[in-house]
Amino acid sequence: MKYKCHYAMNDPQPCGKVDCCFHCDERDTCKLACEEETYEGCEELIQEDDELQIMETALPDTIGKVTDLVIQMKKAEAEIDKIKAEILKAMESNGIKKFENEKVSFTYVAPSTRKTFDKKAFEKAHPEIDLGQFDKVSNVKASVRIGVK
Repeated sequence: MKYKCHYAMNDPQPCGKVDCCFHCDERDTCKLACEEETYEGCEELIQEDDELQIMETALPDTIGKVTDLVIQMKKAEAEIDKIKAEILKAMESNGIKKFENEKVSFTYVAPSTRKTFDKKAFEKAHPEIDLGQFDKVSNVKASVRIGVK
């Protein structure tokens, strides 16, 4: 929940904040804080739901569930990366190119070089050539990106 002050929103405080003084982290040391004893009953108080509250209301169990799953996934990916490094080292030292069990196969991919076209460098070297005629436009569907802090 966000707590804002209607008075401060219309006439910003010298501190520059528009938050309710009662909910401000600096209330105890601020010489400009309002004199209200409590925010309850304050006519200037504006309560706003923040984005997290809105989504938790819309999807009560989903946000927590997906948060837990994404954290588990990131931990698993980190552990897999460590294990893959160990497997790579063992495959290289034993000259093994491929092995498998009943559920999964492991294939050694040797180091190599990759050749790509550097469009930015080409445009810089040849500004007289309009590469726009070769642009390909694709529709991208809406999605949600989840990041781990």
